[in-house]
Amino acid sequence: SSGINAEWPLRPGFERFEVQGYYAGSQSLLPMYDLNKTTALIVDIGEDITEITPIHEGYVLRHQARQTTVSGGLVNKRLAALLSETCLNGLDRRIFVETLNDMELVRDIKEKVCNVALDCEEQRLENQVDTAYRHYTLPDNTELILDEECFRAPEVLFDPSTVGSPCPGISTLI
Repeated sequence: SSGINAEWPLRPGFERFEVQGYYAGSQSLLPMYDLNKTTALIVDIGEDITEITPIHEGYVLRHQARQTTVSGGLVNKRLAALLSETCLNGLDRRIFVETLNDMELVRDIKEKVCNVALDCEEQRLENQVDTAYRHYTLPDNTELILDEECFRAPEVLFDPSTVGSPCPGISTLI
């Protein structure tokens, strides 16, 4: 039976570590418990897929849930493309992503310095006035100064056509 199959991997925890109990819940429902909420719209952006799940009074509305391949991996690819075409630090120094380690570096840059702008044009104009660029230190201790790349890369979540994806953006799915 499926119940026995689900319990089998947990057996060592109960027997060896004397675990008192366990709860298996929907991945989209668990953040609700953390926030002490019962109704919300959960947008879970992963590396390969984004899941948008409405929850009402503690119940997951599966028939209203949406999925898309517009995800963090697509943002990584967009950021890699921007870093390879932009003159960084005012020099003709570009970052070319050729290996898996390079892609990990791009992912780290994305997670540490990128953000979603409410209005891309307004953010671009602010950056022209305010020179408080974002700094990232590369593994060789070279400091990288990023500008528009910080908010242009995540824009792919809302307008995937910028990278040639036919999928609708997250804002359309919500």
